[in-house]
Amino acid sequence: MIKIKDYKEALAEIIAKVNSATTLDLKINAVPLLAPDENDFAKRISELSGLILGGSYPPDDTSSADEDYYVPEYDCLLFLIKKLDLSSMSDAELEQFYDNTSELMTNVINLIRDNDFGCDKNIHSTGKFHVEYESNYNGFYGKSVSFNLE
Repeated sequence: MIKIKDYKEALAEIIAKVNSATTLDLKINAVPLLAPDENDFAKRISELSGLILGGSYPPDDTSSADEDYYVPEYDCLLFLIKKLDLSSMSDAELEQFYDNTSELMTNVINLIRDNDFGCDKNIHSTGKFHVEYESNYNGFYGKSVSFNLE
């Protein structure tokens, strides 16, 4: 089982590494936001500003021999999102925002994939990632990534 505190600290270290390595003006908020599930996460971001890295708590290694037990394809979900007012943005500005967010998300994924958390948290990815664009997720835009930890 991965402790929530350890996972949050690992994500904070990833944020620090990504922010220090990027030449973009766009930086990720220093503190990741985690919630028990995606619905709770959506409620918690409503008043936040800036570029947020966050998502659901890490898996708790619950298992069952019951054949009806649902096993999701991915254990973890992270968002890299920012509240945007599209009425004041051109299409080119939105496309540039998505390009910048993609670059930052790629850096986040590479650090997770390489298990380069910069800390001794014993958190390891399985190496499989699924990335999607987020558009108007409660007024937020950016990218999300699903992946597994072991």
